[in-house]
Amino acid sequence: MAVKKKTSGKARKRRGKKKPGFLRVQLGRAVKIAARVFWVALGIQAFVVFLFGIVNPPTNFYMLSESRRLDGVKQDWMALEDITPNMARAVVAAEDANFCGHWGFDLGAIRRVVTSGSGQMRGASTLTQQVAKNVFLWPNRSWLRKLFRG
Repeated sequence: MAVKKKTSGKARKRRGKKKPGFLRVQLGRAVKIAARVFWVALGIQAFVVFLFGIVNPPTNFYMLSESRRLDGVKQDWMALEDITPNMARAVVAAEDANFCGHWGFDLGAIRRVVTSGSGQMRGASTLTQQVAKNVFLWPNRSWLRKLFRG
């Protein structure tokens, strides 16, 4: 007569549980690595934004491209108080007439460009978006740059 060996509940659970496949393990690792890279990049970007709020950027992609195009660019940072108020108002009026009426995105202008559908090259970027583009992105026009700019 054969005696049946009793197994504990844990042993039965282990026997019924399949080990994840190689592809599933590698995919899980890739997702974890991608998440870490994303959070590190986001942290670096937040640090740079915070830093450039305190310290003027020494250079950026836009200044480098203009320097290459013009055989050098001389830049002198000045405090806003040292510039005539008329100059500051002129820049705001020329670049973003609705500057005081939005929070960084002129949704009305963006909506008009999107709904026009005529393919006209009319801008809807605000002064804030232009500064972000010039400080953090590269100057050439592409869909990838527009995706990063928002």
